[in-house]
Amino acid sequence: MAALLLGHILLASLFPGQGWISCVGIGSSFGLAATFSIGRVRQTQGVLRVKWAMFAIAFMLRIARDVVILYGAYLLHFFPDRAWIHSALLLLSGVPLLFILSSSDSNEEPRAFAWFDGAQLLLIAGMTVFDLFVQPSFRAGPAWLFISLDSYALLRNFELALLMVLAGARMYAAAEVEMQFLYGSMLALLIPMPILNGINDWFIHHGVRAGSPIFALGDIPALLFVFLWTSGVRLPAPTSITPKRLWVSSIIRLTSPVFFAVAVLLLSLQAIAAPAHAGVWVSCAGLGIYGVRSAFLQLRHQHTQSSLIVAQSELLAISRKDPLTEIYNRRWFDEAHREEWTRAQRSGVPISLLIVDIDHFKEFNDNAGHKAGDRCLMAVAAALRSNLQRDGDSVSRYGGEEFAVILPLTDARGAGTVAERLREAILALQYPHPVASRQIVTVSIGVATIHPKGQSAFSDELFLKADAALYLAKQLGRNRIELA
Repeated sequence: MAALLLGHILLASLFPGQGWISCVGIGSSFGLAATFSIGRVRQTQGVLRVKWAMFAIAFMLRIARDVVILYGAYLLHFFPDRAWIHSALLLLSGVPLLFILSSSDSNEEPRAFAWFDGAQLLLIAGMTVFDLFVQPSFRAGPAWLFISLDSYALLRNFELALLMVLAGARMYAAAEVEMQFLYGSMLALLIPMPILNGINDWFIHHGVRAGSPIFALGDIPALLFVFLWTSGVRLPAPTSITPKRLWVSSIIRLTSPVFFAVAVLLLSLQAIAAPAHAGVWVSCAGLGIYGVRSAFLQLRHQHTQSSLIVAQSELLAISRKDPLTEIYNRRWFDEAHREEWTRAQRSGVPISLLIVDIDHFKEFNDNAGHKAGDRCLMAVAAALRSNLQRDGDSVSRYGGEEFAVILPLTDARGAGTVAERLREAILALQYPHPVASRQIVTVSIGVATIHPKGQSAFSDELFLKADAALYLAKQLGRNRIELA
């Protein structure tokens, strides 16, 4: 890099006034940057590869600009008298940089977005060429609409300023080191350009001929770009995601496609006076592409929202189920108990609760093993669930070998009937028990009913009564129901 810069200065000093030396020197520097970018394309994948390819295209357009100047001005001694080809190539070299800054950093973005953005870029490039070469023949509108050679430098510096602002924002919001460094490299490329452009314009305005050693300053942006990567300099790793960085990232993600549409519109305004109404048609096409992209994004958003709702429902169902028995768990019971209590309190109807306990379950585990105990729990849970006949009735695993059955709108008599049906259903299983006196699994059930109307707040009264009734059923010999 230093050799390129020094060689440029030395040749310009030895052969003063030879403009082709400036073209070759600056073109060689951007050739080095293009070579480096192509190397990065080979080393990266996904979005990073595409963005490095855009860098390479931008540098090649910049090299083409120097080739055009070298060929036209110093070999053929000819320049077009209207919009210069090399000016168009310099403006067009910013289009791939705009794609880098306006496209997503995520590999998860659909490929269709890249096609939409690519179509917008082609419109921008096409309108740039049209405005510089075709449109001047049909100027019939306000002068402020059109690119002139006098306003060209202002337009060029405005483009650079916009790109620098975007690059700084993208570097700040980048979540990966590679992306952060890519945008940092772009800043290293862009920041010197307005300063150097101003210096070059000043010297040209004061009669300094092309080929002067001072124009070796044009090598600096490309060499600085390469130096940042090859010197071992590294930016600090992105910090943890903060609300501010997340906000900036979201704003960039949402507004980036707007830059394409705005660029198409601004360039199309300059072509509206053309007989073929090119500006109108291109602006309509640009807005149409942007509209399709937005609609596609909205569809993806709705699909994502629907997927999230389904996933949330599935997670909620999982969080409320006991993984072994596949009936409701203790967490769901606590919520349902409070909810049904509140409903009964408001409407003045009774609510009943059954506490079901497997008799001698500890001895079952000790003799048959925990795996057999798990199978026993699953069989009992399935029998309890299948013998609840109303939709509002529910059974949950309260803990260990205990189950809780909530019976809304059920008085004491109805609760006793349900409890007896459940007890008989477990007997009908004839599930073997290794140490029980009857050699089969049985259950004891405590039943409680309450009218919570008039009580000021939720309480554990219903559960405590049912638990006390269960304790009594066990004391009186098990395999029975007891009503509180």
